[in-house]
Amino acid sequence: MGKPFRIKNKKGQDRWYIYITFKGLRKRKVAGNTKAAALRFQREEENRLDRDRGKSIRDKKIPFDYMCDEYLKYAERNLGDRTVRERRIAIKAHLKPFFVCYAGDITALDLEAYKKGRTKVSPATINNELKVISCILKFGIQFGSLVDIPKIKRLKVPVKNPHFLSEDQVSAILSAAEPRVRPMIQFLIFTGMRKGEMAHLEWSDINWMRRQIHIQPKKDWSPKSARPRTIEINAHAMKALQEAHRRNEKRVPPSRLVFPGRNGYLGDIRDGLNHACDRAGIERVTVHQLRHTCASLMVMKGSDLPSVAATLGHRDITTTMIYAHLTQDHIKSQMGKLDGVPVPEICPKSAQNPLKVKKGNPRKTGFPLKFAMVPKAGFEPARVSPPPPQEALPRIRHSNPFNYQIVVTM
Repeated sequence: MGKPFRIKNKKGQDRWYIYITFKGLRKRKVAGNTKAAALRFQREEENRLDRDRGKSIRDKKIPFDYMCDEYLKYAERNLGDRTVRERRIAIKAHLKPFFVCYAGDITALDLEAYKKGRTKVSPATINNELKVISCILKFGIQFGSLVDIPKIKRLKVPVKNPHFLSEDQVSAILSAAEPRVRPMIQFLIFTGMRKGEMAHLEWSDINWMRRQIHIQPKKDWSPKSARPRTIEINAHAMKALQEAHRRNEKRVPPSRLVFPGRNGYLGDIRDGLNHACDRAGIERVTVHQLRHTCASLMVMKGSDLPSVAATLGHRDITTTMIYAHLTQDHIKSQMGKLDGVPVPEICPKSAQNPLKVKKGNPRKTGFPLKFAMVPKAGFEPARVSPPPPQEALPRIRHSNPFNYQIVVTM
């Protein structure tokens, strides 16, 4: 419920109003003709709403662990398997042991104490756990078990540039990779797919005529955010697919998966990637960093960010900007393109210093003015010799007693 505000009616009279939000509905009500009456009406409405909600909510004492169990049942029906698995681990390992209390008794001080106790983990991990707490408490509000929740302030996480491979490193790793693992590494680098998407890719998802890969949900699997997308196949990815197809023809029976594992879906290829990095003499990278490499190489080759976002399946373009990190050498080469802009040489006398204008002087000009005292025509200026007595001076009637005129020269 916000502060009262004033609006003039059709007759020009002041009328005070307030907005009341209850159970998701927002309604404007007349509060009175004066601000004092509006404030009094607002307090009465707040007390009435508190009494109405207190009958069904505030008397309930729901343990936090019970609300966690109910939330996990809700998450299994509405969230992805990986998200549910991660939140179940966070609840069981950290949240339940710490918050041994009623859900409505959790305060901001309890949350600060929880953050203070998690000293051996990164700020990003703590923020993920705070997000789980927020989802649980919001679940309680949504289903009428809580009135409000404390403000949850997350920690600041330093932004790190993603690590990716250069063109020379890509060539070295592919040369050092084993024949069984090389098509998978090459496919990930030149498509930007996630390892789960590659593991569930089927031959029916590939359009050989249009050179496209369709990532779409399956019966037992769904891509991230359940959003299908299409990836164009370049020459290097096509060679990896052709090698995988040649190997699949030798299998008995052939597999419907493009990169099958020994017992169904493909597992982790981390060991093969680490072996290739060790043989090439390059620092080890993760499988997901191959996805960073694809985005970075696309940007350095001139691809625009919307195209990169569509290829990687990003909803927000800011995520693509994090992935599309450029090396300093590439930035230096791009800045070097400004050298071709024609610029005249700097000349010391090409422009004069502007005149310093004092405060209150309305004159503003870029050229200095020179003032000289020039005698008028027909008048002889005084000589250097001492002047004669004042009685001998001729009496000249003129508006200018000095008989000088001011001439402005540029």
